[in-house]
Amino acid sequence: MADGITISIQLDTRALDKMTSQMERKAERILDVAANHIEQRAMASMVGGGTPHQPSAPGSPPAVDTGTLKNSIPESRKTERLCRWVGTNLPYGLYLEFGTSRIAARPWLTPAIEAERGAVESAWAQLFEL
Repeated sequence: MADGITISIQLDTRALDKMTSQMERKAERILDVAANHIEQRAMASMVGGGTPHQPSAPGSPPAVDTGTLKNSIPESRKTERLCRWVGTNLPYGLYLEFGTSRIAARPWLTPAIEAERGAVESAWAQLFEL
C-alpha cells in the first residue's frame, strides 16, 4: 500500500468450479463403465464345467469347476473418489491369477484389464480434449 492506494483483485471461479464438477462426474462414469466391462470380460473368460473337472491350460483363464470364483467377481465398487476395485475376495483368485510354487498362473483379471485399456484411454482423452 503505497501512498494510500489499495488494489484488490477478485476472481470469479464459478465457471471453473462447474467445469471441474462436470469433468469429475464424467470421470466417475468412465470408471464405472470400465469396472463393469472388466468384470464381464473376466467372468466370460472362465468357461468349462462339468464332471470330471478339466483344468485349463497354464496361462489360460481358469476353467469353471464350482463357479464360486466366477460368481464372486461382480463385486466392483467405488473405494474412494475416482477409484474402483474389481476382483474377488477369494484367496485362490490371487493364486490362480499369478500362480504359486505348485500351480502355473491362470490369469483371469489381468487380461480383462488389458482388454479394456484402449477404451479407457480413449475415454480419458475425450474427457480432457479442449
